[in-house]
Amino acid sequence: MVREPREILPAVARGLFPHARLRRSVPDTRGERHRHDRCRETTVSSPTTARMPTTCQGCLCDCGLIAVVEQGRVVRVEGDPANPQSRGGMCIRGATSPDLLYAPDRLTRPLRRGRNGSFAEISWDRALEEIAERLLGLREEFGPESLCLNYGRASRFIDRAFMTGFARLFGTPNVTGVWSLCVGAKVVGYRETFGPPLFPWCDFRNARLILLWGSNPAASHMNRYFRVYDDILAAKKAGAKLVVVDPRAHTVARAADVHLALNPGTDLPLALALLRILVEEGGYDETFVARHTEGFAGLRQHLAHVDLDGAAAVTGIGLDAIRELAHDLATLKPASIDRREGTIHLTTGTQVSRAVALLNAVTGNVDVSGGLTFNSVHPWDWSLGIKARPASKPFWAEEFPLALDASGKLPEAILGKEDGRDGPDGGTHGDGVVKALVCVASNPASMLPDTKRSRRALESLDLLIVDDLFMTETARLADYVLPGVTFFEKGEFETGPFKMGEWVKLSRPVVAPLGEARAEWRVFAELAARLGHPELSAFADEAAVMRRVFVDSGRPELEPEELAAGRLLGPVRQGDLLRKGFNTPSGKIRLGAHRFPDLGVTAYPEPVDACPVSEGYPLRLITGARVSAYTHSQHRNIPRLRRRCPEPVAELAPELAATLELAEGDTIQVETALGAVALPVSIAAGMNPNTVSILHGWGGKYNSNRLISLDRYDPLSATPAYKAVPCRIVKPQPPAA
Repeated sequence: MVREPREILPAVARGLFPHARLRRSVPDTRGERHRHDRCRETTVSSPTTARMPTTCQGCLCDCGLIAVVEQGRVVRVEGDPANPQSRGGMCIRGATSPDLLYAPDRLTRPLRRGRNGSFAEISWDRALEEIAERLLGLREEFGPESLCLNYGRASRFIDRAFMTGFARLFGTPNVTGVWSLCVGAKVVGYRETFGPPLFPWCDFRNARLILLWGSNPAASHMNRYFRVYDDILAAKKAGAKLVVVDPRAHTVARAADVHLALNPGTDLPLALALLRILVEEGGYDETFVARHTEGFAGLRQHLAHVDLDGAAAVTGIGLDAIRELAHDLATLKPASIDRREGTIHLTTGTQVSRAVALLNAVTGNVDVSGGLTFNSVHPWDWSLGIKARPASKPFWAEEFPLALDASGKLPEAILGKEDGRDGPDGGTHGDGVVKALVCVASNPASMLPDTKRSRRALESLDLLIVDDLFMTETARLADYVLPGVTFFEKGEFETGPFKMGEWVKLSRPVVAPLGEARAEWRVFAELAARLGHPELSAFADEAAVMRRVFVDSGRPELEPEELAAGRLLGPVRQGDLLRKGFNTPSGKIRLGAHRFPDLGVTAYPEPVDACPVSEGYPLRLITGARVSAYTHSQHRNIPRLRRRCPEPVAELAPELAATLELAEGDTIQVETALGAVALPVSIAAGMNPNTVSILHGWGGKYNSNRLISLDRYDPLSATPAYKAVPCRIVKPQPPAA
């Protein structure tokens, strides 16, 4: 049986919350788009009921929520209609966020690993004293750079400010997070083209052509605002043409006017073929290019060597389809051309982003209504008065000078080039610079490539500290596990650089932390004090933190108490960059990269196939497909979310399934040169026939990162190649009679 790709979603039962009435959004998008736009209160509030605004941190959309609190407990949440982005809506993760808050497996007390490997409770004072003593010993023996701080998606501005401040006081430059694992390639590519510091997003509502490249906004909510797919559907209803470039036939691809299911890893040949057709056949915006770009002659010369027939063959979508898309780009104005994670997690990720940026530029769809738009965001100063910088550079700086972090290189920074050595106690000890790691809301044991090697690196550390909500795969390896808090239990500053204007909001705690859990920023303040640095302990609460940030940032008139409901500091002003100039030395868009040649990378992208298949591994694996129930490795312990997608699957096209004589639900083994994972088959109509797609974020035997090498990454942004990996399918042999 062939089924269209979707989450495994039973009908949403009445009574998701005891006192809530749920309304499904329209139109229904078959699984990935199931959501509850609003939880409306249907009971009379009691005198002890409080309605408190907050910001959901289930993902980076930062939707506005109203927490309904009774007797110090969140009983339900509602969408906040005052939030200009979420507009009263919330996804299933926001709707079930109280389940996360009150999950029975929440960590509520500090834990310390004993000699026998088991954990025992320990007081906060004792834990922090012991951690401080061990950190001081490691600094004395190996230097301050022996400590690395690693944060995950749930960390926001205030927590990161205290982590950075703590690192500066300790003297380590090694603070790394999710930048290279998520946005690094597109940031480097777009900054090289348009200049920093700009925050791009597409004005879909006013576009006549919408080209979504490697994105599924129905599940991932790209541009970091929740209702982006509503805007896309509104534009389509108004007559815009929707084109999706993606190997998968997901929700948005099925709703598109044109779906180009290219072979994974062939994005560069496709983009350069489009550019050559536009330039050679006069489909580019000659006036825009002359006024606002530089390097066009070099680009034209470079494109003359692009093989159109070769691009059609390697992408698998045909030259006629490529020419049709080029014609649309030349004639349908304005156009919103957007690329997301599907184009980023490649060995060519930065150059793909560059090529898409060039498509925006030569068609004149930059800084215009309906096209690529840029937000200018106030430069907030998060130093908290700690200006001193570490003397040494981060462990990735020499190899990746353009990268802001490089979490994917963390195992190498721990193990060294020799992958560790046997220690006197029989264990493995790393030879790298990093000896101690503090993980805050991060789970590198699950999320980094090459799970076996990454775990070996974590196990070889002299000290591993994890601050999190739950006992994650990484926490199970830790020496100390500290109980973190949810967004209901701490305050946070929200700023929306990827939204339509600069939206700012300060959330305050709506309930007290469970048990002995503490806000992460307070933990770093207390730990710094034990190391002899009381500077971070001067802040009583999040409002005091923000007052210091506002003063340091030149905005002393902002008052934290007045930002509880949020404020739009300034709308987007389209056309400012065209009038005043872009943030490049010439003020123009750079069609030829300036810094890349110095790093051994060509100024103009080359049509490289990022997935070198072979006879032994003839198929193309992509990992990282999103479903609305989960954010990366989070939320799988929440029963109501787990029921929506109880296990991962391997998506295959009907043609591939038929060739291998596979049916829906059959178990297969997906193998790469690194490892193997056994998964049930899901047959997905409309999918690229050379592709195997696996969901990410699962631990244990389902962890797709067991198939991904740490040695394949983008050379400019240090982004691991989670996608476009040569693979094969092996059918398990039936047991012998």
